[in-house]
Amino acid sequence: NNQHKSTPSHNIGNLLLQRTIQTQLYYLADLRDEPTYAWLRSFLDQNHLDDRGRFNELDGIHYSWHDYLHQLQNAPPFTITVQLAPPRLSAQQKRNPYLAQQVP
Repeated sequence: NNQHKSTPSHNIGNLLLQRTIQTQLYYLADLRDEPTYAWLRSFLDQNHLDDRGRFNELDGIHYSWHDYLHQLQNAPPFTITVQLAPPRLSAQQKRNPYLAQQVP
């Protein structure tokens, strides 16, 4: 009985794409770019991938790397607008006339 189990073949392009997405998610989370992070993670339903490396399977992409990149390239353009709230001044900062003038 010299049976050999065949090992499943994995597409290196899919693995590289998966790791690229996970690396980009890590950078976006580290830079606190939450809108882009959420968009990239949800694009083509890749919510199982995250920035902390909790998903380490070889075949984590639901599409081939070619199909994923094709759909990414052909996705409709969109704009994310982020507006920051003015910073809250401490009591000491409010007594500073230069800082107090900056707050509307």
